[in-house]
This record gives sequence, structure tokens and C-alpha cells, in this order.
Amino acid sequence: MKKNPLRFEIGKIFAPEFEQLKGKDLQSNLEAMASKIEEGEYTKALTNDELGIAKSELADVSIKLAKISDEKKEAMEEFKFQEKEPKKQHKDLLEMIKTKSVRKEGKLYLVDDQEAGFMYKFDENAICVDARPLSPTERQYSIQENVRRLKAE
Repeated sequence: MKKNPLRFEIGKIFAPEFEQLKGKDLQSNLEAMASKIEEGEYTKALTNDELGIAKSELADVSIKLAKISDEKKEAMEEFKFQEKEPKKQHKDLLEMIKTKSVRKEGKLYLVDDQEAGFMYKFDENAICVDARPLSPTERQYSIQENVRRLKAE
């Protein structure tokens, strides 16, 4: 069996004597042993206790994230609700400006002009809002209505 060529084992302390050293004493001894000192990132293996703590913290953070996610969803629904009416108004106003007209509901009074062959629509304020050619049935209706009027006179 081959012997490990590394003098120091990864994850183990430098030497058993260093186990009792703490703080500045430990750092002083490391500085005395080191041929060079540099700043940098490294990976340290976790002990079973550290791993357990990390798992517990992960559970806590996961719960916190789930709660925040739920609150975010509720807030977004509230914002969507608040946006609903202004969005509708925006759409309606944009359509009004684009078409230079507005859609309304109300009574329409249809007045036919048999001579010109048109049907006119008037709103409740007697303003003409539309004109179109008479349909064949409207021509017939108008003629029949005129005949009835003449007979009644």
C-alpha cells in the first residue's frame, strides 16, 4: 500500500501541540512556521456539528423565504386589484383618443329618410350619431307605414 506523500492531512490541525493554542498565540506560531502569508478564499470541510447547524439554519431560512413568498404573492394580488380600474380607464381613454370617439349606452332614435335612402340614428340629446343606407326591409317598412298613414287620414 502506498503511503500518502502529503506531510499534513487536509482537515486536520497543523500539529498536536497547536490544539491548546488560541487566538494570538496560535497566529504567532503559524506566522513563525509560514514561508509566506496571503489573503484569499478557500474551502473548509464542515464538521458534523457544523453541518447540523447549517441544516438547521437552512430550514429556518427556507421557512422565512416561504413566508416572504406568500406575502409577496398576496401583495401582488392586491396590486393587481388596485391596478384593475386604472388599467381599464387607461384602455378606454387610449381608445377614445385613437378613434376620436367614445362608446356609450342609451336610447337611439332611428329616423329614416326614404328619399335619400338613409337611416339616421340620434342619441337622447337629438344629436345624429350614425347614418347608414336603408336596408331593403326598412324601405318596405317605410312604404307600408306611409300607406297606413295615408289610409288613416
